[in-house]
Formats: sequence, structure tokens, C-alpha cells
Amino acid sequence: MSWNLDTPEGRFAAAEALGPEGYNRAMLEKFERDTVQVVNGHPIRRVASRFGQLFMVDGTGLAFYTLAEAITHAEHN
Repeated sequence: MSWNLDTPEGRFAAAEALGPEGYNRAMLEKFERDTVQVVNGHPIRRVASRFGQLFMVDGTGLAFYTLAEAITHAEHN
């Protein structure tokens, strides 16, 4: 079965069904699959949002509409 791990509801359903170890494994697989690039030690990954797909720079709390914007931000932080 597949859960939408981009939503709180989907993560809750996955946690209930998979238990802690299975949930952690599923989230790690999602993180690895969604990571596009690592710049200056910051993984940049695709995330779904109410604004559409964004590129999040982990560790900064910011996301951008384009990969180029995310890379530029990661290079300077």
C-alpha cells in the first residue's frame, strides 16, 4: 500500500500501518528519492506544497520555485 508522505494525514496513516521502524525507513527512502542535489552541505529536495512543487534547502527553512534559486541560496548559507 502507498501513502502520501507529503501530507500529515499520509504520514500518520503510514506510521500507524508500518510502525516506527517501517515509517522511518519509508521517510528515509522518500528523502533520498526527493533529494535533487547537495550544495554546500545542504540537501536540496523537491517538496509538494499548496503552491505547487518547490525546491527546499534543508537546514535553512526556505523553499524556492526554481532549482537555480535554491542552489544560489544554498551556496551562500
